[in-house]
Amino acid sequence: MKKVKLFPLGAVLVLAAGVFLLYRGLTRRPVEPERRPQPATTDFEAIRSLPYLSTGVRPAGAEEGGVTLHRRGEASPGYSLYTSGHFDGAKLIDLEGNLLHRWEYPREELFHRFPDISRGGRLTGLRFAHALPDLELLAIYDYIALVRLDRESRPVWTYTGQAHHDLWITPEGEIYLLTAREELLPRHHRRTPILVDYVTVLGPDGRERKSYSILEMLEGSPYAFLLPAVNLISDDRPLDILHANSIEVFDGSLAGRDPEIYREGNILLSLRNLSFVFIYDPRAEEIVWGWGPTNLSYQHKARLVAGGRIMIFDNGLEASRVLEVDPLTGKIGWEYRGEPNRPFFTRLLGSNQRLPNGNTLVVESETGTVFEVDPGGETVWRFVNPGHTGGTIAVIPEIFRYPEDYFTVPLPKMD
Repeated sequence: MKKVKLFPLGAVLVLAAGVFLLYRGLTRRPVEPERRPQPATTDFEAIRSLPYLSTGVRPAGAEEGGVTLHRRGEASPGYSLYTSGHFDGAKLIDLEGNLLHRWEYPREELFHRFPDISRGGRLTGLRFAHALPDLELLAIYDYIALVRLDRESRPVWTYTGQAHHDLWITPEGEIYLLTAREELLPRHHRRTPILVDYVTVLGPDGRERKSYSILEMLEGSPYAFLLPAVNLISDDRPLDILHANSIEVFDGSLAGRDPEIYREGNILLSLRNLSFVFIYDPRAEEIVWGWGPTNLSYQHKARLVAGGRIMIFDNGLEASRVLEVDPLTGKIGWEYRGEPNRPFFTRLLGSNQRLPNGNTLVVESETGTVFEVDPGGETVWRFVNPGHTGGTIAVIPEIFRYPEDYFTVPLPKMD
């Protein structure tokens, strides 16, 4: 196992089971479940059920929808794909806000085609969508299914496992997908099922090839002490003790910086309910790096960026931020907290993307707002969801900017 360095924290948490340090990876043997300490940051309401909603926090009409700021020549060129809480689909727009393409496939069609499919979705609208160069779309219906749609929004194939939150496509075309299963695990709770997150690998045809239990990744690691003791919770609903919400598979291009951390095939994962981000090596079957508790609060969208840092959307408790942490030093090298007089905050959801020109795309999901900032924090592009639901501006779970040469088919403007 990789030797993990410890860095000064300045505070030690004393719990019933002993003293342990929550920072960039405490190398110690896993704690037995019956003796496991309870992390101080555990949110038991989140463990019971995370209340994702499609309605936002800003009244409809609070701000005109569409592109409200575009500093030409400073915004990164390309086309933006976004999902919205007001419909089961995705829209592709240019930097002026013109609609270039739209996909829509109502979940009722899924339920009609697959009567036994999970109906546990907590979010109206797609949780995540990825456009392919030929204008086909991979669409995640949260905790329901992954559907590949053609450019006319017709299903090509459907994976009926409980897909949720995020996916990653390798150069070979394999799809690494977050999925969940309800499992009764007496070592955690004798009566109530645990919602166990998995990394499920699909072929380009949507057929399952293999899967990895994220719970077992932690249980067999020095980070097992982060797992909460939930045996005293009484509930009929499955206990969501991890809540994985982002995934990335490394291509090995940065392995020269550290061959264990950046090894080809390593998997970067984010666990919201543990405020924990880590890298798992599936070949060695071990966690080679972890970071987060006492530094993050219910984060989303961990992504590797140029130079080897990990960029994370840190939701926070009262204000959000985007930050970059260096896995080799544990130091935060860059962060964005909003403009001086306009901090941003989204309690749920949230996303970020590093763009080719060095700018960063930030999604303040609950307000239905997206802004692109340059490295100095100046806003150069801003978009407000024109969709409404429940009398509010609809949430934007995700947005992604594709470069201008990404698509292999024409992108005509739509009415």
